[in-house]
Formats: sequence, C-alpha cells, structure tokens
Amino acid sequence: MNPKISVIVPVFKTEEYLAECLNSIISQTLKEIEIIIINDASPDNSISIIREFEKKDDRIRVIDNKQNEGVRIARNDGIKLARGELVC
Repeated sequence: MNPKISVIVPVFKTEEYLAECLNSIISQTLKEIEIIIINDASPDNSISIIREFEKKDDRIRVIDNKQNEGVRIARNDGIKLARGELVC
C-alpha cells in the first residue's frame, strides 16, 4: 500500500495525551495513511504506549531515539521515512 498521507508524530513527555492523539489519528475515515511516531528519548511512559498502538495497527512505524534530538530533528527524521503523497 502506498499511503496517501504520512502523519508524523514527534513525542516527548506526552504520555498524558498520547493515547488520545493516536486514537484520533487511527480512527480517521481515510485509511490510506501511515503514522510515523518518533519517540525522542522521552523519559516518561510514552514508548510503552507507542508500542501498544504499534501492535494494534500495522500502519504505525516507530523511531525510538535513544538521545533527545529536539522536535525539528524528530520531524525531519519522520519526513525522511515518509512514503505518502502528502506529509502532515
């Protein structure tokens, strides 16, 4: 499947809102999407939440940075992997 849209989600200290964010993305009516989640060495429980969603939805791709790079680099890393016609 070539996705129409690549959704890039940089993550750092967002465990409180992360499940709501990911549920919103995966429940969109457009199914031809890929979801690229970049865990930017978040010190909270974000990576566990991300891994649970990854198990449930094969459209999710995960980058798990071991060192915090900052949101700009996280987004750029996601853009490099994006296969969609559009990136958001």
